[in-house]
Amino acid sequence: MKLNRFYLPLLIIVVGIGLTVYLQFQIPHGAYFSGDAGLKALLAQQLSVGELRFDLLPPSSSWVQQLWNQGLYPYEEPFVYHINNRYYITFPFSFPLITAPFYRLFGYRGLYIIPLFSTWGIWWISYRFCQRLRFNYWISSLALISIIFASPLTIYSGIYWEHTLAIFLIFAGLEMIAIARNKNRPKLNKLLMILSGFCLGLSFWFRPESLCAVILIVFLLYLPNIIAFTPLKQISSDLKIDFFDFDFKTKLICFFSLIITIGLFFVANQIIYDHYLGIHAIQVIEQKSLSARLKQAINNFNSLSWAFLIFFPLSIFSVFGVFVHLFKPKSINSNFSQIIIYLSCFIFIIGVALIVPGGTAGLIPGGKQWGTRFLLTIVPILSLANMYTFNSIKNSKIRWLKTLSYILFTALIVVSIYLNTYSAIKYLKASYQKIIPTLEIFRQNSPQNLVVSHQFVAQELEPAISKDKFFFKSNDPSSLILLSRQLLKNNDQDFLYICYPHRPCELPKISSEKLKFNFKEQLFTIKFNLIDESGKYPIYSASFEKLKQKI
Repeated sequence: MKLNRFYLPLLIIVVGIGLTVYLQFQIPHGAYFSGDAGLKALLAQQLSVGELRFDLLPPSSSWVQQLWNQGLYPYEEPFVYHINNRYYITFPFSFPLITAPFYRLFGYRGLYIIPLFSTWGIWWISYRFCQRLRFNYWISSLALISIIFASPLTIYSGIYWEHTLAIFLIFAGLEMIAIARNKNRPKLNKLLMILSGFCLGLSFWFRPESLCAVILIVFLLYLPNIIAFTPLKQISSDLKIDFFDFDFKTKLICFFSLIITIGLFFVANQIIYDHYLGIHAIQVIEQKSLSARLKQAINNFNSLSWAFLIFFPLSIFSVFGVFVHLFKPKSINSNFSQIIIYLSCFIFIIGVALIVPGGTAGLIPGGKQWGTRFLLTIVPILSLANMYTFNSIKNSKIRWLKTLSYILFTALIVVSIYLNTYSAIKYLKASYQKIIPTLEIFRQNSPQNLVVSHQFVAQELEPAISKDKFFFKSNDPSSLILLSRQLLKNNDQDFLYICYPHRPCELPKISSEKLKFNFKEQLFTIKFNLIDESGKYPIYSASFEKLKQKI
């Protein structure tokens, strides 16, 4: 039976859905890709049981709180801030809030429903834009292959992060704008523009870099009106900026809807955090001088751009496309809109570099990730723009340019598919599998008290284990002895100590002589015993040994 070419793009989407479902089965129960996801899951779990507060709950035991106040709290800035005797994660409250009901209904797996369905939504809207751009079935299929299998976007369907949701909302807003261009349905168009502004504004509730995309969309929305008041008005028909060229009053509806939605986010932040930008503002805005932020922005731009090219090689074809549309060879269907799209993506990268925190520990901004998660928004946009360029060259009569574009595109898409399908899945599976031995130990009859050498350990582990356990952070003898005295007072004889392998972890290695302490006129020391190093984190059992000598 011969497959109808009309169904080829849909078949690619179905294969992509199968791939993302496969990814879901590669996620061990309770595992989180990064500490960021763990902290958000911790808040989502708290909200799922009806605790409608956006700070992390204090411990049920007063002695735990006392130790936390003395420096043993497992988290620290810039991931958790202690403000007005409350612990706030730096990430917006919105994503844990909307995923909490899914966690309540489906447990751990419910956390991945929104990232998964949002990814599918992005694919479908991308296909709709392929139809609007009048791509044939083969070009549409290549566009979808670029987005689904050749870009870093799909792998985020298997990570508890809000990136795919924010991108879906942006694309949903653009889709409604596209539908509203039909001038025969004025009432429906007004409703669509209200919803479009709401979706665009709502994307900022989840990702700060969405604001860069929203600002660019608003500018492009009014660009035809700006051009109408300039000398370019005489050649506006040649510029072919027609996507946003419709009734001005209808545009205002979208704009006001967008402003109200973003304004409500600022109000919510002010109520919850006493700062209209939320805790994220402390991290990005308030703790650095202007010159330091500009220097950081330059470093961000360089590292983000380079990583984007490496993890999404098809973006190199965008550079090729810029030259094609700038020099406009004869018989190439080039227009000003295409150049604006490429330019907008470049400006988006600059905007993101200005607002995101800098990289730490030698990593690019965003920490542990696949590709550059801050730039995922432009992945489907560039993929569609690339296919428009490719299609224009394919339909031209310039043989050498067609040959060059075929070779370049084929090489780049093969490398991109290998990198973002095979290598990405392998990387994701390895990241999740490493934590399994550690989780199995904690789910057994492990002690109630768990001590970590670094906050990254607690971020990943606390959401995955029983809530009757207490986490502390200690990497020096004095704080560990402080904890030990309290545990002996509670008649606890041992605890687990978990090392973060990428930072020095000296406590289990130092001499027991340096860990001597007195308690009730008796001399004790702390003994460490390595019980597991097969997983991601080396785990030690720590116990108290009473010495013969009395104080």
